Amino acid sequence: MQTRFETLKQARTKAIVTFEPGERADAEAKALSRLAEKVKIPGFRPGKAPIEMLREKIKEEELLEETVRAALPDVLKAATSGEKKLAPILQPSISIESTEPLQVGVLFVEEPEVKIKNPKKLGIKKEPVPEPSTKEIDEFVNQLLDRDRSEASVERGAKIGDLVEVAMESKHKDGSPLAELSVGKYSFTLGKEELLPELEKHLHGVKKDEKKSADVSFGKNHEIPALQGKDATVHFTIKDVREVSLPALTPEYLKNRLGAEKPVEEFKKDVAALIKSQKMESVYRQREQELLKAVRDATTVDLAPELLTAEARLVLEEFVDRLSKQKLTLEDWMQSTKKDEKTVQEELMQAAKDRLTLRFGMRAATKEQDITVSDDEVIDFLKRVSPGSENQHKSGDPAFEDARMEVKVQKFVEEAIRD
Repeated sequence: MQTRFETLKQARTKAIVTFEPGERADAEAKALSRLAEKVKIPGFRPGKAPIEMLREKIKEEELLEETVRAALPDVLKAATSGEKKLAPILQPSISIESTEPLQVGVLFVEEPEVKIKNPKKLGIKKEPVPEPSTKEIDEFVNQLLDRDRSEASVERGAKIGDLVEVAMESKHKDGSPLAELSVGKYSFTLGKEELLPELEKHLHGVKKDEKKSADVSFGKNHEIPALQGKDATVHFTIKDVREVSLPALTPEYLKNRLGAEKPVEEFKKDVAALIKSQKMESVYRQREQELLKAVRDATTVDLAPELLTAEARLVLEEFVDRLSKQKLTLEDWMQSTKKDEKTVQEELMQAAKDRLTLRFGMRAATKEQDITVSDDEVIDFLKRVSPGSENQHKSGDPAFEDARMEVKVQKFVEEAIRD
């Protein structure tokens, strides 16, 4: 076989492999042997009919495709055994370039060239994480105490912290029912934003058995789509108003109910540390999203169409899997969102482009950083993501070095977002 290479745009290389007559004949013989098992010829057992009779029964295109398939290992070997060293990141695609002589094209897609704008300046502004306030600590403690709370109906007007039980009947301005705001019984704690603010503001000071009506308007950008831009009249019936009392936070309560043998102030310090930790994790997640956006916006990469198509297929598979966990099909989702096939395909390709741009951008940005990763760190990573694979690869192998880069990317992100 003779091989020549064509360098294409978008990090693609095409190897054109030309068969010698004898090589084609050998490949055809293998193809006929395979096809013979599928062809039924009267008077002959499968695979035993003369070659000439088989040729008459088999379509020329079918024989050609099977010939290329039979010769595929040799074609790939011929395409990759020359001086040109290729590092494809996708399974090579095969095409028939010519039948006389038989020429097969092998398209390789390698990692594209990536340009990062100001790679050394990539980063995010790290605002200090604020210390927990006394109010936050008290709210956290009150949530713990709430499981042992006591309630008692009161005759006074409802105030912040009271539990209010209400029934609501709502109508549009034209008098038609508004189902979204009609309920026979609903309980909420006044002041805790458990009820829509447009409704709660009318219920301060109400008493048990009181009835009250209010005109309510909702903005065009309201969080509940069904209420956006709506005007309504809501009729409230106050079923009950209950005062809520929490137990005192004492060393005895901490020991008996929470299993903590320590002074109250020390317990509150532990609560403050926990709140600070939760805040920091939230801030880190936000910083990570900012970093990813900064890298993606700074990245320029010309992606091969084959790469985009393969990634779009992965995006679709992941999305269909998420839908299936919700007992939905892609058709159900398309119908509910009123999206046609063309729109979905465009969105998939855009998602694929964004993911690939970020992936290659992160790798390129990481290479600009002074980050080292030991073999032991790579082995630990492989153990976590693919147990057993750490024994199949060693330093220098492509898979091992890909894993090393993943660990470097993780380190780059951690160093960029954490204090």
